[in-house]
Amino acid sequence: TPLLAGESDILSPPRVYDRPADRPPPRREPPVIKESKPVVKAQQERAMKLQQQEQQKTSQQLPLEDIIIINVMARDRSRFSGAALLEILLANHLRYGHHNIFHCYTGEDREEESLYSVVNAVKPGTFDLNQMDTFNTPGVGLFLRLPTPGRAMDAFDNMLKTARSIADNLNGELRDENRSVMTAQTIEHCRQRIRDFEM
Repeated sequence: TPLLAGESDILSPPRVYDRPADRPPPRREPPVIKESKPVVKAQQERAMKLQQQEQQKTSQQLPLEDIIIINVMARDRSRFSGAALLEILLANHLRYGHHNIFHCYTGEDREEESLYSVVNAVKPGTFDLNQMDTFNTPGVGLFLRLPTPGRAMDAFDNMLKTARSIADNLNGELRDENRSVMTAQTIEHCRQRIRDFEM
């Protein structure tokens, strides 16, 4: 048969390498595959994401802050007089301060020195100190933010005393954060929340 282009009629036998009997076979090292930069970067990002998720789980298990709320609402759909309310708040050592609400300060009139605060039950929750004589409201809210600059349980007892003073003098009643009637059991539950937070 005629030869095609590139073919040759000279054939040589295949070369066979005979390894001496005293020589071991050559070692075959596994190929080293280097990960590319995008792969390494993706692995690092995945590891960081898992670490952040673990930190979030830990922070969810341990609350960093909490708020205890006591509402004082007027009975029989009446309203609290602003002038009478101001007199009671001042008598319980609260002062008008930042955010245009009343605070029980431990020292200077600074936000970080506030043990607990009193807000208006009507949005936006502020008071106008110049119009307290003509002002009235269906209720007020007292809140204690944890952690506090002082002893949390003492601050709660002080806040509860102020709430009861408002209720007794202005014909009001204590209500919880959901505005349900506040019972002795509810008050004890608030104290337990403070204990759990401090632990």
